Amino acid sequence: MIVTQTLPAALAAKAATTKIPIVFVIGEDPVEVGLVQTLNRPGGNVTGLSNFMNLLAAKRLEVLSETVPNANALALLVNPNNPNADPDTKNLQAAAQALGRRIEVLRAASEDELETAFAAMTQQRLGARWKESVIPCDCMTRRLGS
Repeated sequence: MIVTQTLPAALAAKAATTKIPIVFVIGEDPVEVGLVQTLNRPGGNVTGLSNFMNLLAAKRLEVLSETVPNANALALLVNPNNPNADPDTKNLQAAAQALGRRIEVLRAASEDELETAFAAMTQQRLGARWKESVIPCDCMTRRLGS
C-alpha cells in the first residue's frame, strides 16, 4: 500500500501503478484533480480523504480582509509547481473581486524566485500576504515565519 499526504505525491503514485492500493490525504477535490472517478465509488486502486481546504479559500480571504480592512491589494504567493496553483488562484481572484479587493499573484518555486517575490511585495506595498498551503521550499517557511 502507498499512502500520500500531498496532491503531487498522490498524482505521482497514481501515475506509477494501477496495481498497488493508494490511499491519499489531500486538501483538494479528488474528483476535480483526477485522482478518483467519484467520491462514493472512487474506482481503480486509489481512495482517500479530502478536507476540501480549497473550498474554504473564499472564507479565509474574507477573514483576512476583515482582519486587515485597509489592504485593498493582497499578495498571493503560489508555487507554480503545485498542480493546484492555477485553479486555486482563479478561485481566490474571484473571491477577491467579490470583496472589492485586488490580488497580485507572485510565483516562487525556488529560493531566488522567493526573494524576487518578496521584493515585489515590498515594492508594490501590498497590504497583506497569502501563501498557498504547498510551500516550494523550506526557506519560504522561515521567511514567512510559519
